[in-house]
Amino acid sequence: MVGQHFSRAARSYDEHAILQLAVGRSLVQRLPAQLPVNHALDLGCATAPFARAQQQALPDVHWQAVDLSPAMLAEAAVRGRLGSLQQLAIVIGIFIALLVDAYLADVAGGAAEVLWMDREA
Repeated sequence: MVGQHFSRAARSYDEHAILQLAVGRSLVQRLPAQLPVNHALDLGCATAPFARAQQQALPDVHWQAVDLSPAMLAEAAVRGRLGSLQQLAIVIGIFIALLVDAYLADVAGGAAEVLWMDREA
């Protein structure tokens, strides 16, 4: 559900995510000069607006962009923000989205289920 909501907004996300982009720029500026590992995830990357800045800040790190919205990852690819190594992350993002949707559908149950306050629907 969440992934679907963001998928609908993928093409115009960067235009409206003013606060998210400002926070992201601030976080990129705070990246350390080195990491003790050579792989890093950008979880909830949306359209990956910071992919180039992350790679420039830490060129020896292999970044993976992951998002619950396949459309966000596709938009990132269309905008040229993902390298060929990012394809695995796209698959992972799609897989995670499917798992989350299945889990939420299972938890939600149906109209005949007892609700949280012990009241029937």
